[in-house]
Amino acid sequence: MHDVCVVALLCCCVALAACAKTSGPRVAVVGGGIGGCATAYYTHENLPDASLTLFEKRGEICGRLHTHDFVFGNETHRIDMGAGIYHPLNKHFEALLRAVGVKDAVRPPHAGHFGVWDGDTMVYEKDEHKYLSLARMFWRYGLDPLRVNWLVDAFKPKWSRIYDFPGAYTSVEDLFKFSSLYDYTQMTFDEFMTQQRVSGETQLSDRFIFEMVAPVVKTMYQGTTSTHTAWSVLVSLIGAFGGVEVEGGMQDVVERVCKASAAVIHLDTTVTDITKNAADNTYSITYTDSDGKVQTQGPFDYVSIAAPLELAHMHFVGFGKAVEDAVSTGRHYQMCYATTLMGKIRPGYFHRSSNPPEIVATTESEKIPFTVVSWAARLANGTDLYEMSSREQPSQRTLEQLFENPVVLYQIPWRAYPVMEPLARWPPVLLDEGVFYNNAIESAVSVIETAVLAARNTALLVNSAWSGMQHLHHVAPTPMLAEPKPVQTMQPQHKPVPEQQHDHPMPEPQKEQSVAEQQHDHPMPEPKPAPEHVPEPQHKPSEEPPTKPWQEPTMTLAHEPESEPQHEQRAPAPEPQAEL
Repeated sequence: MHDVCVVALLCCCVALAACAKTSGPRVAVVGGGIGGCATAYYTHENLPDASLTLFEKRGEICGRLHTHDFVFGNETHRIDMGAGIYHPLNKHFEALLRAVGVKDAVRPPHAGHFGVWDGDTMVYEKDEHKYLSLARMFWRYGLDPLRVNWLVDAFKPKWSRIYDFPGAYTSVEDLFKFSSLYDYTQMTFDEFMTQQRVSGETQLSDRFIFEMVAPVVKTMYQGTTSTHTAWSVLVSLIGAFGGVEVEGGMQDVVERVCKASAAVIHLDTTVTDITKNAADNTYSITYTDSDGKVQTQGPFDYVSIAAPLELAHMHFVGFGKAVEDAVSTGRHYQMCYATTLMGKIRPGYFHRSSNPPEIVATTESEKIPFTVVSWAARLANGTDLYEMSSREQPSQRTLEQLFENPVVLYQIPWRAYPVMEPLARWPPVLLDEGVFYNNAIESAVSVIETAVLAARNTALLVNSAWSGMQHLHHVAPTPMLAEPKPVQTMQPQHKPVPEQQHDHPMPEPQKEQSVAEQQHDHPMPEPKPAPEHVPEPQHKPSEEPPTKPWQEPTMTLAHEPESEPQHEQRAPAPEPQAEL
C-alpha cells in the first residue's frame, strides 16, 4: 500500500511539472497607459495562458489619457485632460474600441466660435455664419485652405501602408521606410515646404503656415513648424481636419482595455530596477510601493516597457549596450500644463467689447502666455468651465487678465510627448532578447494609434519568441475569452511570482533575417468584440473638485512635473530579495 501511495505521488509531481512546462509565459508590463494596457490585452488575446503583471506609477490606470470628473452637486462633467481626439483612419484604435464595447460612441469635437490670436489681433475668426467665415478664409489665404487638404490627402495612403508591414518590426526606422514616411521624419515642416517650392509641388503661403498651420502644431504638441518634423505636423493637420472624441472620455477606454487583459495590476508602484538573471535569461522587477518599501517580483520571461525611458528613474542590471542607445538619442519631452478653471473670458483681453471666441488658438509669439483656451462646459447656474493649455504654469496675474473671477479647479503638469524634431538615431525596439521598448516609436510621432500599434507589435514579438518559430505570423491569435476576467488590483506588500522551471532555455530570436524581409501569409486579425454584458469600470478620479460652483475651491495640482533624469547602467549585482 505504501508503494502504491509513493507511485501515485510521483505521478502527480510529474503531471504538475508537465503543466508548469506547458503554461504560458510570464510577462511584465511597465506603464499603465493605453500602450501598456493594450500590450497586456493583445498578449492575453494571443496567449491566454500567459501570466500578465502590469506596474503603474500612479494610482490609476490612464497614462496620458487622463479624464477627470468635475462634480457640482447633481452635475458631473467629464473632461479629458490629456489626449482627447483620434482620427477614424486609426485602424487599430477603432478596432480596440469595438472590442471593449465602445460602439458608435464618437462625436465631432465642439467647434463653436473659433479664433486665432497673434497677441495683437484676431487674425482669423470662424463663427456661426458659415459662409461668411468661409469668405473671410479665402479672402485672407486664397486657395491655401484647399491646398492643405490636398497635401493631407496625399499623405493618408502613406500612413495606411504602415498596416501592411509584414509581421512585427524590430526597428522603427524599417517600419517608416517601408511606408515611405521616413524621409519626412528627417526634416522639419519648414524645410519640407522649402523642398515643395523648389520642386513646384503643393505649397502653402508663409501667412497660412504662421496663422493656421503653426497654431495647430502648437495646440497638438506645443511645437513649432521650424522645429517639428514634417510628418508630425502633417499628423497634426490630419487630426485637426477630422478628429473625433470618445463619449465617456479616453480614460474609460484605457480602463476597459486593462480589464479585458486579465492582468494583475500594481498601482502606486515606481519601478526602479530591471535585473537580468543570466542563469536562465529571465528578468526581475524591483519597485518602490506607496509606503516607500522596496519590493521585487519575478522571474519574468518577457518585459514590455511602455513608458518613456527619458522620464523613468530605472536602472538596468546585466544588460548590454542597447539600453544606453535607447536613452542617448537626444530625444527630450515637452512640458505642458493642462488647466481647468471656472470663469468668463474677458473680451477686453482681445481688444473687443463683447462676444469673444469660445476657442482661441495662438500663433508663435512671446507676448502670448498660453497655447489655447477652449470652452469645456456650462453648469446649470450659467457658470462656464474652460480648458487652458500652456508651456509654462500660468500665473494668477495671467489668469485674471484673461478671465473674470478665475477659479482653478484642476491642473496637470506633465511631459506629454517628445519634441518631435529630426533625429539621426532612434531608440531600439529590442533592449534585450526578452525586453521590448514600446516607446521607441515616439521618435517618429506620438499619437494614440502609434501607442496601440507598438503594443500589438510587442505582443507579436512575445508570441514569436515564446512559440519558438521563425515566422511571426504563423501562430494565429486565440480569440478573446467569452468572459474577460476582472482587473485584479494588488496593494503594496506582494508575494513574489512563484518561479517556474524550464527544461530548456527560451529560443533566441532569429537575427540573420530582418523581420521586414520576412514574408507572411496570415497577418494577425483584429481583436474580436467583447460581450455586451461586460460591466463598465467605475471611474474614480484621483481628486474631487468642489461640490458647488459658488464655493471657494482650492486648486488641485495633479502631480509635480517630472524631470528628465540621467540614466545609468549599474554593474551586475546580486538579485535583491523581496520584502514580505
